[in-house]
Amino acid sequence: MGSDKEKVKYNVQLGAFVSGTYACICCKCEAGFIGDKHCVVCYTCALETQVEQLKEALGKIEQWVKAYPLSVFPEPDFTKAHLILKEHNISLDSISASNMRHVLKGVSGIVKLALHPEQKGGG
Repeated sequence: MGSDKEKVKYNVQLGAFVSGTYACICCKCEAGFIGDKHCVVCYTCALETQVEQLKEALGKIEQWVKAYPLSVFPEPDFTKAHLILKEHNISLDSISASNMRHVLKGVSGIVKLALHPEQKGGG
């Protein structure tokens, strides 16, 4: 395992409690710990790590929101789009629903990874 930050993330995911006198790998305190006897982290550092992971996820979602500014992608004329699509038996509602499924799938992936980092790469 690499850096102390990676070790903290591992211990937070592990969620095992350690008894005994150990120093936290982050702040060096001797409070309650999560991890194993070779790599321990205190509750405060564990919570700070979880908060950091959630903030990273929110940042990714915010970045995605900013990727489609109105200055580059102005709102379409939905009435005109509806008429054009209707001529070809395509529903504007079906296109809207497809776009929303795509967006929500992406947001869901970000949220799931933030809430369950142990599943990274595994689904």
